[in-house]
Amino acid sequence: MARKRGVLPSAGVAADLVGAEEAARILGYADASAFNNAVADEVLAEHKEPDRFEHRQGSGGRPLQRRRWLRTRVEALAARRSAHELPAGQRPH
Repeated sequence: MARKRGVLPSAGVAADLVGAEEAARILGYADASAFNNAVADEVLAEHKEPDRFEHRQGSGGRPLQRRRWLRTRVEALAARRSAHELPAGQRPH
């Protein structure tokens, strides 16, 4: 279930959000870069749009935007993947 653009989950949902590193671990990818590549290549098309963006200030005062996904969405995908083997081109690396 993708979120509507500009609509953030309720405050109670925030604790159940994961970043790319945790999503990669749940889905069996080697690291956050492999997960991000799968999202960019649309192997994980349903996760292309994150559930929330978090903004913070990076080094040198540059603004950074971090993508977050609902843990339940990521875990549901992991369960589907283990239940139904994906074609070779879509398996985690």
